[in-house]
Amino acid sequence: MIVSCGTIPVRARFTSEEKAFWLDQCQHANSLINCAIYHTRQTHYARLQEMDNAYTTYWRGDELRSDWKTYQCSTSYPELDKILKENPHYKGLAAQAAQQTLKSVGESITSYNGLVKAYYKGDVDRPSLPKYRKKGGLAPVTFPRQALSFKNGFFKPSISKETKPELITEIELKLPDFIDSDWVKEVTIRPCLGDFVIDWASASAATV
Repeated sequence: MIVSCGTIPVRARFTSEEKAFWLDQCQHANSLINCAIYHTRQTHYARLQEMDNAYTTYWRGDELRSDWKTYQCSTSYPELDKILKENPHYKGLAAQAAQQTLKSVGESITSYNGLVKAYYKGDVDRPSLPKYRKKGGLAPVTFPRQALSFKNGFFKPSISKETKPELITEIELKLPDFIDSDWVKEVTIRPCLGDFVIDWASASAATV
């Protein structure tokens, strides 16, 4: 049977020790996103302060407001990765998982920049820079295939050297019987209604 590219979500069956680990990882991911957004916003407004005539007034409905003019954001994923490599939340995650987390912020910036272009064409309302996530919240943690090893029906995700000494159980992800290991290109663990879901994803079609 041919499985086309896509994602297969499966509710996780973690032990209490495994849940504690993934709770910690999702908290690190959430905090890392907020650190990236803080850097993005600070550098963006610092850039505007250096520009002439970057402040403006505009109407929102019947209300006249004053604010910075709307410019594209120059912060990129490579910049975020370089700046935040020593961040404790980056170090709390496996390197490639931290990079995937920062790439999600980079994608949000790219989306914002696209909306800025559309805004000046009159196609959308005035866009806002990426907003902070809830403090202390949880964010998904994604592992590309390079950060996963497979053996005897289980994928083992990479774990940061800062986190590994604190583990009291082995961290494994059981591959569902209906998914072929070669099909899997990426795995995401995400919080869902007080529990966790594992998203098994493939970037291309595979035979199972």
